[in-house]
Amino acid sequence: MTNGGAGGVLVHSEQNLSQLRRYQARLDSGWSFSPSDAGEMVGIIDSALAVPAPDGSPASITDAATAYNKASSAYTAFGTSVHSAVSKIAELWTGTRAHAVTSAFSALLTASQEEANGLSLVGSALQLWGVALRDAQEQDSRGRSDLKLAREAIGPFTGTAGDILGVFETVLTGGADAALFEGAMVEARNGIAWMVSAANIALTIGDDVVSTLTQVASQGGSSLTAMSKAAQAAGQAHDTTGFSVDGRQAQQAISLLQSAGDRLTAGLSGTEVTSAASVFGSDVAGYWSAFSSRDLSARKTIDTTYTELENITQNDISSYVRADQTVAGKAATIGVVSRALNPP
Repeated sequence: MTNGGAGGVLVHSEQNLSQLRRYQARLDSGWSFSPSDAGEMVGIIDSALAVPAPDGSPASITDAATAYNKASSAYTAFGTSVHSAVSKIAELWTGTRAHAVTSAFSALLTASQEEANGLSLVGSALQLWGVALRDAQEQDSRGRSDLKLAREAIGPFTGTAGDILGVFETVLTGGADAALFEGAMVEARNGIAWMVSAANIALTIGDDVVSTLTQVASQGGSSLTAMSKAAQAAGQAHDTTGFSVDGRQAQQAISLLQSAGDRLTAGLSGTEVTSAASVFGSDVAGYWSAFSSRDLSARKTIDTTYTELENITQNDISSYVRADQTVAGKAATIGVVSRALNPP
């Protein structure tokens, strides 16, 4: 456990586990076959059954894991596509503006890869949590069933002296009621053990999830800032000279950029995840909400910066090609660059 065991973040889960362990210690202590002990036993069982079960939806958490792994793959593919486009752009475009734009794209690639890595970590954590929470809820359900059966068996031994006179007469003569009581005790102890195990799983794995969310949310801030500053510098640069290769390659580079953006949009489709407590449980939902809000902001920053850089690149390169084509139409001998940009 990374946080919860140190008096950390999952308050309700910690309280639930602490209460169940106290009840377990009392059930594991020695008991005699008597009405007073039977009554106390029933009280402990009722208190244990009142402790909330591990909450959350394992199926929905697994769906969220799938969505985040998909988003991670989308950012990885986006980075690969953008890298190919920028490599081609760097071959055909030089000068102050070009250098500023390609530097901004490099910062964008760093931020995108960090986003992909972070989303992958979250996806893996959610995948494990979905499985663990399902196990915890199954164990808790089994424990509650055992406790209810134990309570039902012990119940007849909790009445008044007159009500249970016959019961204890058979006890004194070696009857089966003492064995029934002891059997119920064993079942109660098994039941509370299952519930303690379930609560411990929910706390331990839930705490690991929160640690991952906190870690990922705290990373990438510097790269996002660097990316935004680089994009701002690219927008303020004005030198658009220095094209040196075929205009068809320029259009290919623009197409590659457009394709990268389209692939990212398609890849992120359907990756939205709710922050509802019914999905993530009462303890984790708040941390998930805070994380997803920061994650959404990071995604928006990446998308906005990419769009700005794509527009700068497309407008500048297209403007240069159009200008050259206009001049080429008015002069037969424009030079080797123009002939390369406008082949016969």
